[in-house]
Amino acid sequence: MKNKESLYLSFLVTITIIFSIFCISLNYLSEIFHFFQTYARYAQFKIYTNFLFVFITVLLWVVYGYWRKATLREQELELIIGTINYDALIVTDSQNKITKTNESIERILGYNPQRIHGKKIQAILGLDYDGLLFEQFYEDKNRKRFVKDPLKCKKKNGEIVYTELIIEKMSTGKGSVVLVRDISERVANENSLKQLNEKLADQVRIDDLTGAFNRRGLEERLLLEHDRAKRDYFDISVLLIDIDNFKQINEHLGHGGGDAVLKDVSNRITRVIRSTDTIGRIGSNEFLVVLPSASLSAAMMVAEKIRLAVASCPLPPSQKQLQISASMGVATVPQGQFSIEEILALTRRPLQRSKELGKNRITQAGNEFYKHDRSSAEKARVVNQMLEGECFYPVAQPIIRLKDKKIIGCELLSRCTIEDLEDPYIFFGFALENDILTSVDIQCLKKCLKSSSRLKKPMTCHINIYPSTLLSMSVDALLKLINPMDIPYPVCLEFSERQLVGSPESLQEPVKELKKAGVLIALDDVGFGRSSLETLISLEPDIVKIDRLYIEGIVTDDVKRRSFQRMVSMLNGIDVQQIIEGIETKEEIEILLEMGAEFGQGYSLAKPKKT
Repeated sequence: MKNKESLYLSFLVTITIIFSIFCISLNYLSEIFHFFQTYARYAQFKIYTNFLFVFITVLLWVVYGYWRKATLREQELELIIGTINYDALIVTDSQNKITKTNESIERILGYNPQRIHGKKIQAILGLDYDGLLFEQFYEDKNRKRFVKDPLKCKKKNGEIVYTELIIEKMSTGKGSVVLVRDISERVANENSLKQLNEKLADQVRIDDLTGAFNRRGLEERLLLEHDRAKRDYFDISVLLIDIDNFKQINEHLGHGGGDAVLKDVSNRITRVIRSTDTIGRIGSNEFLVVLPSASLSAAMMVAEKIRLAVASCPLPPSQKQLQISASMGVATVPQGQFSIEEILALTRRPLQRSKELGKNRITQAGNEFYKHDRSSAEKARVVNQMLEGECFYPVAQPIIRLKDKKIIGCELLSRCTIEDLEDPYIFFGFALENDILTSVDIQCLKKCLKSSSRLKKPMTCHINIYPSTLLSMSVDALLKLINPMDIPYPVCLEFSERQLVGSPESLQEPVKELKKAGVLIALDDVGFGRSSLETLISLEPDIVKIDRLYIEGIVTDDVKRRSFQRMVSMLNGIDVQQIIEGIETKEEIEILLEMGAEFGQGYSLAKPKKT
């Protein structure tokens, strides 16, 4: 730029000198004319005059040649610099409006350089989450330089691009020079490397078969939880879980079938425990669960949920002689003990005691037994209470339209007042063990139907029912329970896909009759550990509730997003309404809205409340 200005200045000075000589010559025109008349008769004068004109002409031509060559060189240099400069250069005025830019702006941000002059630089960069930093820099008069790497911007077409941004304010305070460098490839490589490192770290700490922690991962978590417990003064409880008769399972199902059972058991345990708890596999059929901030009594409650979850693992109909169950030992970890061997020493004896007492039991350290080992008289009393149905009551959890948070439906869930059986997972498991599941399910259904007539807003009323109940009673009997309640809103019966045993075709006729009578049908827990396609095709539900398993980790995991998108695309193809279950954070809501989800349910939207 400096050389170019010098050339222009030199040429201007030359033209000025020539023009000045010409003007002076006009003032002395008569004297010059007299001079030529006086000396024109001499032959030598003509020679000298011609020689002078030739010299001046040659001199001007040489000067012009040098000037032309230098100008072409500058143009070529500008062209070369423009083609090899991959950074966008933007000049703004005091109002942050663009006054100049180079051609690279079109490659980086997709804007025509000539069409963005006069526009605000903030609009052109399309700043996302770092926009506030950018605005603060321009508002701060004392700061002269702004550097941000990486900065998330948006191109003209909405595509995300990561840039390095360098802004230098001019000393006159009348504008800024902005350098925009595309570093998307570098950021992508860094993210890939980070993901690879995390994956390699996980492979070292994660059991390949079940996805639970291995011994190394467990020891790391135990050490971490021990430090937290020491700092925050809370207890850590542990559960040692052994799958009963696993050798027979391998003999009947083969090692591939045994591996599938271990995966299913690991998944079911994971669903029962909290997100802050840890599950690890420490043997061929043994798992260790670490429960921070959990007393021994709380750990026993969790152990009972796990026992019932393991007992509900499905097996092929041809293997009726097999039954999956788990024996457990429970203990609270003393301060200073955080190695795997120390934990196993605490829980191995209680686990062995559970085996000796007949398996499928829970024993806590000190040989105190959990209350599921009730006496026959006490068990009979609880069974009678459940059959009468007075111990059950409903709670309501709204179903929300995500875009405007409007309540469009309500799910009624059953709870129990009997001590140690408050949780539905536990009291339904108790009912299953004592062969009163259908009776208990009908009692809960009656309570929910009665409560539904008291709902204030017009909304669809969702009520859960076991598939076995639907098969055990006639559709007419079920409709007689629903119709007399005079429910002013549509009733939707939900049954869980994970509770299906055998082929879903057995439910086709009752489902068809219920739909014909105006009852909506919802398939719950879709995607939990088994194929949903056969059930969807056979039963043609009105509503599908996608299991929490599909959205857990969706905020940070691209694989989860793609998996969820495939599920939604499949459901859109069969034209069925979708409700996403287990939404727990605002970030999950934002991601689901971006992916086209309409309705949801979860603690971040609304918690269940007693009706």
